[in-house]
Amino acid sequence: MIMKRILLYTVLFSLLCCISSCLDDKNDFNYKQINELNGSIENMNGWYTVSVEEDLYLKPEFKFTIDSIQPDVSYEWYLDGKLLDVKTPDYTFNAAKTGKYEVTYSVVDNKTGVKFSKSAEITVRSPYLVGWLILSEKEGKSALSFIKMRTVKRDDIDMEGNPIERDSIVFYDVEKYFRPDLGTEPKGLMEHIGVENDFGFSDAVYDEIVVMQGKGNWVELNGNTMEHEVYTKEEFGNDLPENFNPVEAAMTFSSKLIRDKNGFIYLHKKILANDYHAGSYISVPLANSTKFKGLYQAHKLYNRNYYVIPACTEDNSLVGIWDVGRYNEYSLDGTPSAITENSSRNDGNIVELTETTDEKHFKQMSKNIVSMVPATCGRDNRFDVTDSYLVPKWVALMEENGTYSIRYFGLEGDTSGGIVTVTDFKEVPVNAGVFAAGYVDMAVFPHKKYVVIASGKEIWYCPYGGSTSNAVLLKKFDQNIVSISSHDVEEYSRDGDIYHNGHLGVALENGDFFIYGIVEEDKMLDKVIVNQLYPSPETEGKDNNNFGKIVDTLYKFGNASGVFTYTFQ
Repeated sequence: MIMKRILLYTVLFSLLCCISSCLDDKNDFNYKQINELNGSIENMNGWYTVSVEEDLYLKPEFKFTIDSIQPDVSYEWYLDGKLLDVKTPDYTFNAAKTGKYEVTYSVVDNKTGVKFSKSAEITVRSPYLVGWLILSEKEGKSALSFIKMRTVKRDDIDMEGNPIERDSIVFYDVEKYFRPDLGTEPKGLMEHIGVENDFGFSDAVYDEIVVMQGKGNWVELNGNTMEHEVYTKEEFGNDLPENFNPVEAAMTFSSKLIRDKNGFIYLHKKILANDYHAGSYISVPLANSTKFKGLYQAHKLYNRNYYVIPACTEDNSLVGIWDVGRYNEYSLDGTPSAITENSSRNDGNIVELTETTDEKHFKQMSKNIVSMVPATCGRDNRFDVTDSYLVPKWVALMEENGTYSIRYFGLEGDTSGGIVTVTDFKEVPVNAGVFAAGYVDMAVFPHKKYVVIASGKEIWYCPYGGSTSNAVLLKKFDQNIVSISSHDVEEYSRDGDIYHNGHLGVALENGDFFIYGIVEEDKMLDKVIVNQLYPSPETEGKDNNNFGKIVDTLYKFGNASGVFTYTFQ
């Protein structure tokens, strides 16, 4: 019996070994490796920004761990979750309306059915939001033209000599006279940049464009669509001052000021930070009908320190017009747009400037202000994130008996005592030869602390950040210059320690318009050249750069954040 059991166990053990061996052989025979991505899907960003009807070409790249050379795959593309009829490895996105879109790319391994995907958020903005705006007189009427911008990837070398890929701005399209009938007698352009939208504003707060025209017929346009919003006169309601004829203005997210030809300044206290037209102008002039000879634009970007708008009195003193209105950035309902009544109660009051030295640079000045432009983003170094960085600054071209200088200063407000203190004061002379042909215009580059001065047919580079200003002749044209404007790209952007040249727009008397990169080859040795960016091969047609009788030009930031940094798409 015992022998039978031993024999049975032996047979059973042998049978189990055989079965196990067969199973092992079968598993080895059917085993397949899984084809996976080698890394991730490349050549496709997580987000993009384009203009309406602008093509965005997408061609992602991938590699499989097994079939890396000729993979057996198919492709799928989704727009906002909906499968498109696109089966190619590339896709060109184009949208007819502004908004946010999601594009998803999928590559499917046909052998296993496994799908690998990547999505991108695409913001489609107005084609007129950011770019160069040109005001011309066409058949006696004001006409606007626009030069569009976009970003391309280009090979470059970093500061250590290593090859890199960097963002670069190109000018890809021109729309001539897209607003041809705004009024008559065009005088100039001004951008009202509005409020930063980082403190709870659900919707983007775009800029507005003020087209200054003769007989006081100013018109204000929506900065996103460039459609008509209001005639400036209408904001006085039915109480327009007698003989009102505006000549210049300064506008922030809390106040709007207009100076007319009689020297009176009128105040519009805004009710909402994100509504350009909430409220109305007061028809009674400021300061008991005090007359002013100048009013200067201010960039009010934050709730702190930005408390004053500069103006020049008839006795040639620079003063501040109080502009302390704040919005409630911590409101419970999430709508912080209302300008608090308590903060704006003193807006419109005139305050003298306080200086930390015994010198009185702004009291009954012997020098005259030729031009004065905000230099809000100016700072001594890019790592400065203190409150001093947030103090608004200006650059002024000063003149006395044919002698010129560049004055740089900040104005820091103190609401508790009603004091405005002059900070960071610096003044450097400018070579007389710069103005020999006759001053025309000035453009400021606050990131890099230099100005470009147009004189006759010439443009001059003049630094103001040091103890002297050694002017450099950049270019001489064969036509007189009528207007210049600037776009100072942040010196060091988020794509690394990469220097981005400032851009200068130049309009000539014959209607030609050019955009140049100002290349500071050696700032210490005053080695500076200009590099023509527009017209370029990327623009359509060789005659696109002529805009008839140009009156004024403007680089359009699009919103308040654009003053500090250009967002590369």
